[in-house]
This record gives sequence, structure tokens and C-alpha cells, in this order.
Amino acid sequence: MKIKKEWFKKIVVMMLCVTFFQVTVFAKEKIDVTVNGQILEFDQDPIAEEGRTLVPMRTIFESLNAVVEWDGETQTVTAKKHSTEIKLTLGSNIAEINGEKYELDVPAKAVNNRTLVPARFVAEALKCDVKWNADTNTVIIKNGKKLVYSDNLFDIDKATYGYYMPPSGKSTKNSVYAHSDFMKVTAGETVYFTNYRVPCEIGFVIAYDSNKKVIKDKGASYVNRYVVPENVEYIVVSVNKQFASALRVSTNNDSDGYINDEICVADGRTVRIYAKQLISKKRDDLTFSWDCKVGQVNGNDFIINGNKSEIGEYPLKVTATDKNGKIVWAGESTVKIVDSNIKKIKFLAIGDSITNNKPWLSLIKSYSKNNISLVGTKGNEGLKHEGRSGYSSQTYHEGKYENPFFDGTGFNFKYYKETTGIDPDVVQIFLGTNNIQDNPEKNVGNIIKMIDNIRNEDANIPIFVVNSVYRGPLSDAGLHLKIFNLMEKLGNDLVHYENVYIVPAAISHDSENNYDKKDQVHPIDAGYTQMADCIFSSLCAHID
Repeated sequence: MKIKKEWFKKIVVMMLCVTFFQVTVFAKEKIDVTVNGQILEFDQDPIAEEGRTLVPMRTIFESLNAVVEWDGETQTVTAKKHSTEIKLTLGSNIAEINGEKYELDVPAKAVNNRTLVPARFVAEALKCDVKWNADTNTVIIKNGKKLVYSDNLFDIDKATYGYYMPPSGKSTKNSVYAHSDFMKVTAGETVYFTNYRVPCEIGFVIAYDSNKKVIKDKGASYVNRYVVPENVEYIVVSVNKQFASALRVSTNNDSDGYINDEICVADGRTVRIYAKQLISKKRDDLTFSWDCKVGQVNGNDFIINGNKSEIGEYPLKVTATDKNGKIVWAGESTVKIVDSNIKKIKFLAIGDSITNNKPWLSLIKSYSKNNISLVGTKGNEGLKHEGRSGYSSQTYHEGKYENPFFDGTGFNFKYYKETTGIDPDVVQIFLGTNNIQDNPEKNVGNIIKMIDNIRNEDANIPIFVVNSVYRGPLSDAGLHLKIFNLMEKLGNDLVHYENVYIVPAAISHDSENNYDKKDQVHPIDAGYTQMADCIFSSLCAHID
């Protein structure tokens, strides 16, 4: 049978439309999962079932810092993170969190010899925030706070992963890239690209007019800043996806600020917050205002005396303005004035030279009226510790040097207790300045590995993480920013950890005046006193 030419054309068009529709649906059905902006790579693609997303168990649990075990006999997945234990059994609609039963909409199932578990249930059980982006078919998981920038055009939740855009504006597959959504800009202004506030080279800048149509000759390639040309009203940037979580696209190059969630002050102790140390860049042109029912302002700084009559919690707000009266940063915290009485505890201090036989150890013991017993394999009798000069957070995972925590493969708290006979009630980690980098991810990751290992051995032991203090004013000019980034990332990444507390020593230690000119690393005694007041106060606030 012959088919008329015009009917043949219609059939071809219809077939192409059906094919296009099938390809489009297939592409849309692919599900991505991001954790803190990083797209996860799976050896088995996630699947959707009854409105729920199922993902390979090991990848999702390990990306959320959980330890996962598989029992083939009972077909049960067990994941542990800090004091949380999750159990899921293949084919069962009942899951357990710390022994308490929960009904699942969709059970865990096996696909291509991989065990898939419900992403939302797993993430929320581990105290993460979960969102679904229907436009990009993406599960967005936040494990900790999002990095806070005072001005950022880049929205990580709207980024497209696995693609990049060259200046031609054609989206192209590339597994190591991501590109932004449209960002509104103004002709003549300079746009800065930074990663952890350090200039970052963007792969491509794509320029668009007011109708979001590509202007091919006004984009840019491999730049860390971009002066917006005439008639350009929007840009899209392509960047290596490993930079996306801390990428800042900003039309100013000002500094950011950070203050810890809590400032603890024991009665009889004093904690002073040094305003300049709240800001990522050293600046002398800012004025700080403070709003709190307790404490007093001294210049730009804020002083809190621990008065027994004021024991309680008080909201604190701080605002930084420039010389033109513009607010460049505002932060909030909680002041906790607490009783100085503390029960008897065995206190294990892990650190570097700032812990190694330093005066703050004897001071916290004295403040506690000897209720704090200092334990460890180093130090003098009654002032024991695990402080090692020159050690970094990485060193404690290695066996290169003397390290009682190293079991032959890595940091092992259980091994330490068994081989030394030391069984502390409280652990403190005071590390970070040695081998510090602009990007704090590796340093923070090593500290978190220590915390997770301690948690695997003891689910409830209190762990205190002390912010590294800024070094003296004559030290490396870039060190201030590195310590700020470390402080911020520790606070952000540890926010969901139970019974883990940040000691805000970085902002309560006078880095301008507490150092001798010949030594910009180790403070004079006044500096160690400030550390002791801060550490002791945090212990009093959280040791029952």
C-alpha cells in the first residue's frame, strides 16, 4: 500500500514527537541526590517508588557520616551515627530508630544486588534537612548548617550538577562540573568568585540579556572576577562541583562574620568577645553594636561577667556597620551564665602544643576545686594530657610519630583505652592550626573522624571541640582567614552532633595583645587564662 507524501511526513513527525517524549521522560526520571551541595555518585541509580526515593544504602549512610553494617542472614541494615542507631530490613515496612518502631511508606529493597533504602527516612533519622526539587528531580540533603555569606548570588539549591555551560550557552554533560541558575547583575559592576573566601577560578561565565538570551561574545573563561559588560543583565557560571558547597558569587569583596551558637560563662569567670575576631578579614573600619540583657560593651568588644545572680540564658545580637553606616554583618548567639560547681570527672585533653603542658590545664583543675582530674599518658602527675607539639588533626590518624591512639590503621579510641587503661568521662579536642589550609574540609574531616570513632566506642561521652585561637598580629597575614574558615565549618558541620560542644576560644582570646613579639604561636599567661575561663565555662554548662 502506498502512503501519500504528506501523510508520510505526518507519521514521521508523530514518531519523532513520541521518541522525544520518551527520551524526555526517561531523562527526567533520573534522580540525583546531593548532600551539602555535593552530588552523590552511585553504582546503582536511585529509583522512585510510590512517591518515595530509594537510594543505595552504603553511599547514603557514609555520606552522612554514619557507620553501616549489613547482616545477610537477617537481611538487615544497621547504621550508627553518634547516639542514633537505625535498622531497616529488606521487604519490611517497619524500621527502628534506637529500638523505637516506625512505619515506612516504602520498605528497603534489593535492586541489581544492591540494597536500596528510603532517602528521606534515613536522612531525617540522622537529623538532616531534606527537600525535593521536582524541576531537577533532585533530593537535597543538608547535613549541618549551610555556609553563611553576607552577600551571595549563587544558590546551591538551584545548581545543576553533571553539566557545564561554555560561553555559547549550550548545556553540556560533564560529570565533574555544575552550573548555576540565572543570577541578576548590573552593567559596570565587578562580580567576584571565591571559594572559602579565597579567589576561585570559575570555568565559564555565560552572559545573557534582559530576555535571558545568550550574548556569545560577552562571556568569559577561567576567571576569578568578571566586570559586567553593557547590555548584560544575567549571568550563569560553570564551576568544578567540588567547589560548589563553598562558592560565593558576590558583587562586593567585603568580609563575612561568624559567632558561635552559645557563649558559656561560669560564675566567677569572665569571657570577653573580641569583635574583630568575629570577622573573616582583618578590618579597622567597622563599628559593632551589642544587644543582650547581661554583659557590657567596651569599645567594640563585649564582656560577660559570670554573676551568680544572673544564672540563666540570654539572647545576644551583634551588628557590624561600616563607616557609611551600612550593616555588613549581623549575628545571633545565646549567652549561658552557669553555676561553677562541677561534679568529679576524668578529663582527657587531646591537642597540639597549645595543650602540651600549658597553664590552662592547671587553671581548669583549680577552678573546679580539683573535681576535674586530668588524665593521659603525657605531662606531670596530676596534670596529664595528650597534647603533642606540632601535631595536626591528620597526625592523630597516622603512625609516623608517637601516637597512643594509632592501632596500626588509624585513630582508635577503644584501642587507646585498652592499651593505656585510661577511661575518661569527658574528651576535649583542641586541634586545627598546624597544617591549616584556606579550605578547612580536610582538617575538619579529620576532627570529625576522631569524634565518630570516639562515638562508636562510647555513644554518650561528652566531647568538647575547642576553636583554634588566632595567632599573634605579626604572624602570616592569611592565617586569620584560615582560622575563621575552620571555626565556621566546625560550627556548621557539628551542629547536629549530640553531646558535642564547641568551645569559642577563637573569639574570646585577645590575639592582638596576648603574644610576645618573639613568639606569635604560643600566648603569654594572660592568653591561657582566657582559654581556661572559656573551656571551664563550657564544661560547667554541659557536664551534669
